[in-house]
Amino acid sequence: MTNSFSYKNFTLSVSLQGVQGNKVLALSREQSANNRARFRQYAFMNNYWKSEQEPGNGYSVRPNDVPTGNFRGAYSQRFLDDGSYLRINNIAFGYALPDVIARKLTFSAIRLTVTSNNPFLFTNYIGFNPDVSRSDSPLTPGNERYDYPTAKSLIFGINLDF
Repeated sequence: MTNSFSYKNFTLSVSLQGVQGNKVLALSREQSANNRARFRQYAFMNNYWKSEQEPGNGYSVRPNDVPTGNFRGAYSQRFLDDGSYLRINNIAFGYALPDVIARKLTFSAIRLTVTSNNPFLFTNYIGFNPDVSRSDSPLTPGNERYDYPTAKSLIFGINLDF
């Protein structure tokens, strides 16, 4: 959704994108929490079953540090995160100098602009980007595995009309 505003010589355009209720399967976190070791592990994996007196949280399985032990990273809701977000994709601000000033500088018009791409992302998602898809199919979005954050930029411009 793009909103455009103008007042006298000023212009402002703001583009928004968002989704509500989306879920993201955090495959990178699931893969890193491999349950094969009792060291160098995520803090949430430390609450595994140790004994009847220390049953853990019921989510973390016991580490399998046997050399022949397999990766026990079965997919579960534990790695399913809220992917709801609101992103401001673009903010463009412009100011047209008065014609009197432009003519003094031998131009017919001068316009100054500032544009910011992807300046803000509002979300509770703990990864870089909740708008992910590691699948080849557009019917299965929301699989994240070590995805890069969305690039941000700030661009300044001058438009000169001769």
